[in-house]
Amino acid sequence: MMCLPTIAILSADPAISNLARDLVAERWRVEESSGSHTDRRFPAFPAVRIVIFDDETVDLADRSWLLAQIRKRAPSASMLYIAANHDSNTERQARINGAHYYCSKPIDHSEFRAVLNSFLRTSK
Repeated sequence: MMCLPTIAILSADPAISNLARDLVAERWRVEESSGSHTDRRFPAFPAVRIVIFDDETVDLADRSWLLAQIRKRAPSASMLYIAANHDSNTERQARINGAHYYCSKPIDHSEFRAVLNSFLRTSK
């Protein structure tokens, strides 16, 4: 049995999850973690190719740790970082920790959809 590529969604925002699920259809496995991640657990997903990281439920002090865990467990995954509130330091930290795409809420759904589609095409 072939293992489907996985998109990991670390977000409590149902709009982000629904958008991703609509785009991936049957071609990708979607794994979601909507917890606060303050217990310093990171979900281990096989075949992760894309990570959508929404920082809204993650304490500021834990963000760098969680981003490092993503890089450690899915080093070749493309990362989309969604900031609850834009701040130049947040963007800098996201990019330093490997974010390939950065946006802040409220997200532009058409732009986000286009970026995610692009990642889906190149991350198989």
